[in-house]
Amino acid sequence: MLDEHFGEDESRRQLETAIQWGRYAEIFDYDAATGKLTLTRLDAPVTDLALSNAQATPLPPTVKRPAGSRWSWAFLIDIAVFLFVFAAIFGVYAIGRSWLGPVHPQAQISQNLRDLPLYAFYSLVRIGVAYALSLVFALAYGYVAASSRRAEVIMVPLLDILQSIPVLSFLPGVMLAMVAIFPHSQFGVELGSILLIFTGQVWNIAFSFYSSLKSIPRELHEAAVIYRFSRWQRFAELDLPFSTIGLVWNSMMSVAGGWFFLMACEMFVLGKRDFRLPGLGSFLQTAASSGNTRAILWGVAAMIAVIVFLDQIVWRPIIVWADKFKFEQVGEEPRPLGRKGGEVGGGKEWARGQELQELAAAGELNVFRRHGGILPE
Repeated sequence: MLDEHFGEDESRRQLETAIQWGRYAEIFDYDAATGKLTLTRLDAPVTDLALSNAQATPLPPTVKRPAGSRWSWAFLIDIAVFLFVFAAIFGVYAIGRSWLGPVHPQAQISQNLRDLPLYAFYSLVRIGVAYALSLVFALAYGYVAASSRRAEVIMVPLLDILQSIPVLSFLPGVMLAMVAIFPHSQFGVELGSILLIFTGQVWNIAFSFYSSLKSIPRELHEAAVIYRFSRWQRFAELDLPFSTIGLVWNSMMSVAGGWFFLMACEMFVLGKRDFRLPGLGSFLQTAASSGNTRAILWGVAAMIAVIVFLDQIVWRPIIVWADKFKFEQVGEEPRPLGRKGGEVGGGKEWARGQELQELAAAGELNVFRRHGGILPE
């Protein structure tokens, strides 16, 4: 049928194109052995459409996976998920057993390297809980200070005073207070260490969020008013996205500084009272006291491994994700004015606008107004 209207080469090209597109759209299948087209849905052979002398365009060879490759990958993923869930459950159990257990008059810090991963996990949980509390407090504190002028006058100077006080000066008082509140549980010492790490992290994050809220452009506030955002919508759709980049970078700095206070809290001893906690800090302190160089090196290596793990697995993906909240104000150059003050794209309108602007520059204001132009600002 195609040969009746087209030449041989053109007919062959159109037929091959129809075959390729039809197979791509799954309209029909082509059997290279018999040279016949089969409708996929009707499952009926189409006669008289065999390629006489045409050669079908060869398709690229399909890559065949080994028989058990897909099953193997699925099995490995299932094993990884199972191990992760098991580790999370064991971690919660270990944390609960350690925190809610009775108070030990003398902390028993092991120098066995097998306990080092568990100690690293304890330290990571403490600094993680302290950061979560710091973030929640910083968001609430910065939002109130930026929203109320009366509160801002008091809260901002107070925040500046609190961050200037050395964190270690809080250490004895906070530990003794928490132990007095929870005298029969290890939870008091754990809570005291978390609060001290909290005081070393929160001020930087709070100042970052407050300054971000104060620097939101007026146009964005007006847009929120026009769209009738509620307070929660304004906070979730405007305040948080605009301050995300600052929160991320200041969070990294705060967590980095929190490691110093974590080490100090885990190895704290006041007189005859031992407030040490199982963790990397107490492990390194005990190893240094006993002169165990091998344990010191392994403890430092474990701390470096945890920090690198946080940087690669947590902070770098968050930085990439936060980059989509970048806000840039791009100025637009004024375009030449046409008749009645409208913008022009070219042609006669652009020429007319140029003429009127030259007249205005020369002082012919009446002529410019008579032509309906508007003077540029």
